[in-house]
Amino acid sequence: MPLLKMSDGSRTYYETHGPEDGAPVMLLHGWCASLRLYCEQTRSLAEAGYRAILLDSVGHGRSSKKVDTVDKDIVVERFSEFAEKMGLFGGDPFALIGHSAGGGAAQQIYLKHPDNIACLVLLNTGYLMRDSLLRNVFWSMSPLMAEAAFHPLAKLAIRPAMNAAADVAGLLFNKDAHKIRLWFTDVMRTRPDVARMEIEEIMRHNTKEQLPGITCPTLIIGGSMDLLAPARQSRVMHAMIPNSELVVVPTGHAGKMFQSELYNKPIIEFLTKNYPSAVPKKATRAPVKKHNAAKAAKKAPAKKTLKKSVAIKKAVKKKTVKKKKS
Repeated sequence: MPLLKMSDGSRTYYETHGPEDGAPVMLLHGWCASLRLYCEQTRSLAEAGYRAILLDSVGHGRSSKKVDTVDKDIVVERFSEFAEKMGLFGGDPFALIGHSAGGGAAQQIYLKHPDNIACLVLLNTGYLMRDSLLRNVFWSMSPLMAEAAFHPLAKLAIRPAMNAAADVAGLLFNKDAHKIRLWFTDVMRTRPDVARMEIEEIMRHNTKEQLPGITCPTLIIGGSMDLLAPARQSRVMHAMIPNSELVVVPTGHAGKMFQSELYNKPIIEFLTKNYPSAVPKKATRAPVKKHNAAKAAKKAPAKKTLKKSVAIKKAVKKKTVKKKKS
């Protein structure tokens, strides 16, 4: 199991997917999530010739569980240290993708290390959590709800319901139910205190005034049914980030997992345009398609001849019937 020892003594679990010489793309997960929740994107990135680099943030997934603080500055430092240890800092700028709270961290990393980031992809993320009365009430109650929901006894009670939900989601979205259970398992691995601390930090997140300082090419994908990071915030971010593109898809907050095809296509198109990598191996199959097309063209006249012979047979049959009648 690949673990990277960090300067604070913690160990970070990570994975890489795609060709070793592919242009690197680092992916950051969100609150109480893990790198496993990006499995629908990693294959798409690898097939396009990119080297996807993912990590479980400390306190999540298969990384060290003990966390003293999730202060945004400390979190940004941890991510930056990871990028440096993976050889991403100091070389050519790399692409950075962040979902939900990971998108908030991606904004902060760019603002601190702009020369190291070639482009940003922000998925279902925002710049401010308390932007309405209803959301203010919800986020105010969230720390207590999070700690209660992630209590060991609550996890035991919730697990059967989550397994049933995985089966239903698998049928609804045509996904492997076992894979969805693994997503849920990683979410439930989060300690109650980490879940609460992260919510408190998310509530303090506010990058609205800093958005014009994000000048690299940026893709923003929002969900029209997302209640945690509403599409209206995606539109504001698009208006304030100078070199940005906006895509709003008909999904909720977890759309990248359950409706991944709506995300993967614009992500790859954006990266291909702004951050090209090696030509994917699949491209070598193009001549085969041309060859098949040529074969099909050669077969076309045979099809026409067959139709002609059928028409002649019918005419002969018709004449025979007429002669018999006469």
